[in-house]
Amino acid sequence: MPKVYLTEAQKRDDDFRKLVAVGLASSGVRTQKALSEKMNMKPSTMSAKLKKPDNFRRDELRALCRVLRIDPAEMGRVL
Repeated sequence: MPKVYLTEAQKRDDDFRKLVAVGLASSGVRTQKALSEKMNMKPSTMSAKLKKPDNFRRDELRALCRVLRIDPAEMGRVL
């Protein structure tokens, strides 16, 4: 099998998605749909932003941290 090398941006995006997955599991918000409802966002918009985290606005990232009980400093490390 050939080796796959991720770019730094791909690694950051992957780390972001892992952090969100851990937040979903530990916060009691079980699905992306429930998360999008809590953040007053369409599920399709939430899905698109989770695929491309750079599309999140700052206020949306703060709300994401609050809803998923993620330390903002930890979020800052992965972005």
